[in-house]
Amino acid sequence: MGYLHTCALTIDGDIDCWGLNDKGQTATPTTGGPWQSVTVGEYHTCALDWDGEIDCWGNNATDQLSAPDGPWVAVTSGWDHVCALSESGDVECWGGDERDQVSATPTSTKFSSIEAGWSHTCGVTVDGSARCWGQDESMQSTAVWGEFKTTTAGDDHSCGVDTGSSVACWGSNEEGQLEAPHTAFDSISAGWNHTCGITTTNTIECWGLNESGQSQP
Repeated sequence: MGYLHTCALTIDGDIDCWGLNDKGQTATPTTGGPWQSVTVGEYHTCALDWDGEIDCWGNNATDQLSAPDGPWVAVTSGWDHVCALSESGDVECWGGDERDQVSATPTSTKFSSIEAGWSHTCGVTVDGSARCWGQDESMQSTAVWGEFKTTTAGDDHSCGVDTGSSVACWGSNEEGQLEAPHTAFDSISAGWNHTCGITTTNTIECWGLNESGQSQP
């Protein structure tokens, strides 16, 4: 989900988008595909095809549509920046750089996965550690020690699932977004100031900001 639009991938490899379209962010390409993944930012959308190439559409105010040539194996969008992961574990980012979310991209570290937050990005390195870059005013890019399977990034907090299926979070705790339940998780996904996850028993648990009921599944 983006700021005011959402996109989904169909089982046929097509993309459907809906919501605000003032920047063309839901106007899916008429050529290209089939697609293997889609990711959305504030007013832009990017998708990865099965040839490893990325196509982006919508707002281009910070050149976030200027995807480099692949092949890539993953793509992830932040507020106005985008990052991609190559098969060799290299990461390249483009777009908005007001919080060094592009210029601070590690160039000598290999990653197995990445996920962009609003103005920072976190990933799991090939040795299992978490590493983040970009905005760090709330320490959201100062990853804790551990051996992780996956990470997720919000606005001013980040979280990861370690190899024991426990969740560790770092950054701001102003809304309780670091207070993850003490249970085992398979996957997690961070929003602006809250996080939700699927436990190993296939239940949903959420924590953090709850003013609109977003942490009460």
